[in-house]
Amino acid sequence: MKCVVSLSGGRDSATCLGVAVDKYGAENVYAMGFEYGSKHPQELEHAKKIAAYYNVPYQIVTINPEIFNGSTCTLLQGSEKEVQKGKTYTEILAEKEGKVDTYVPFRNGLFSAYVAAKAESLVQQFDEDVVVMLGQHADDSGYYIDEHGNEMLDESKAAYPDCTVSFVKAFEKVVEVSSVGRVHYEAPFVKMHKWELIKMGLGLKKRVPYELCFSCYDPVYENGEWVECKNCATCLDVKQAMDKTLDKIQSENPELYEEVKYLRN
Repeated sequence: MKCVVSLSGGRDSATCLGVAVDKYGAENVYAMGFEYGSKHPQELEHAKKIAAYYNVPYQIVTINPEIFNGSTCTLLQGSEKEVQKGKTYTEILAEKEGKVDTYVPFRNGLFSAYVAAKAESLVQQFDEDVVVMLGQHADDSGYYIDEHGNEMLDESKAAYPDCTVSFVKAFEKVVEVSSVGRVHYEAPFVKMHKWELIKMGLGLKKRVPYELCFSCYDPVYENGEWVECKNCATCLDVKQAMDKTLDKIQSENPELYEEVKYLRN
């Protein structure tokens, strides 16, 4: 079985690639990235390193950023607004209804269309079914555990509407029709929070190289290189997730913790 993964260079997609390689073998996995006029194109250089680490081919697709003309998204180059700092996505969503300001119009729809086209092409090339693996997690999809321990789904809690379960299922149906049932979608993290998927990534046979990842939405240039700002919502969420992961590993597997504690920052 072949597998196609959208690889941005961030922690979620890097873990997705690690799981895909672990499940299907590097020889059967393909990764794709997208340049679309964002304020953080540096992430694609990190994605190249992650793909090389796993020894999988990496293709970058350029999407004409003019398609977003008129958008008020703060994540796009040329935006008059700055990326919000100092608050996590949970805090931002608690203060407003609807999409967050960094939502790029239909971004995952565009990405998924290209990934699906690649998958269908592989079906034709190898005459076998192909899996598209997605990296959406519970913080994206709206899954959560309530105060009674019950599993709940509230898509109003999702920061990005194109990461919700409804969106994924709708696109899955479209691709099923288009590929005549030969392309399948997998979302292994849809009920897992970011800290849980990072914990999974550190437990894989070939550990996810989180030190190579780049998730920042507003990078800063320091000492001759681009680095994560540490203060945008994405950076704050990553820090919270990584700290929680390492706390869990420290209590459950001290030996592993000694190997990965350098990831705490």
